[in-house]
Amino acid sequence: MAMSATHCAIENCRTTILNKPPGVSFHSCPASNEMRKRWLRVLKTKCSMLDWYKSQICSNHFESKCFDSNRKLKENAVPTIFAPVFPRIAPKPPVKTQNKNWKTSTKEKPSHSQKDKKELTNKNKKNGFVSRVPWNYEAEAQYGVEAARSRVDRLLNKLSQAELTANIKSSMSKLKEPTDLDSYVTDDLRCRPDAPKEAALWLMIKKQDNLNNRLMDLIVQTKKHVEILHNHSEEAKTSKKENEQTIESLKYIVKCLQEKHATLEEQIEILTCVESR
Repeated sequence: MAMSATHCAIENCRTTILNKPPGVSFHSCPASNEMRKRWLRVLKTKCSMLDWYKSQICSNHFESKCFDSNRKLKENAVPTIFAPVFPRIAPKPPVKTQNKNWKTSTKEKPSHSQKDKKELTNKNKKNGFVSRVPWNYEAEAQYGVEAARSRVDRLLNKLSQAELTANIKSSMSKLKEPTDLDSYVTDDLRCRPDAPKEAALWLMIKKQDNLNNRLMDLIVQTKKHVEILHNHSEEAKTSKKENEQTIESLKYIVKCLQEKHATLEEQIEILTCVESR
């Protein structure tokens, strides 16, 4: 059963919505995966159960720098203040009995508490809850893998396309193609079960190289199409400009004809008046 949202999710913290002193507030878990990983590394031994969607942590576990001027929790805030946990005294071991039948019966039948714990763990995983031991180790391992991947990705992104191509060609030149590669490859481009790792690796390199060549050809064709479209666009602009100049010339001619027409009409009126006299 997950801890209520009105209680602090930190173990040994008795703060609730009912007994919290003035100035203490409750804060939900982060929504981003990156911040959840940071919280996980800190809370893996501080929370026996944590639900990303319902659990809340009181402000007593955050430093003052984690809040802004309005006492609002910052997005990059991580709880770091915890009360010391005193070690528990281990219970005394049970007294051994000489009854052999009792020993046999206990070995054959698992305790109900272990069954209940296992069922509860599986149920929590389905409901989105996180138990302490399995979750911490798996999440830590996954966090390390993702951090390594992000580091490699950052290094690759720093290289230019020419540098990356040169690096790949240099690495390929150091590898020697197996002389009997064809004998290890089937018609559907798969390695046979008895193929060595070198053959499988070289087949993958061949596939990638073929794909890269196709992509380069496609890039060249795309560049040609872009150049053609650019030329057509320039021709269209030139044609539009010429048409605009032609239209302006025609407008000027029409204006001249209209003025000449008006002059002729005035002359006709003058001649008509003279003849009438």
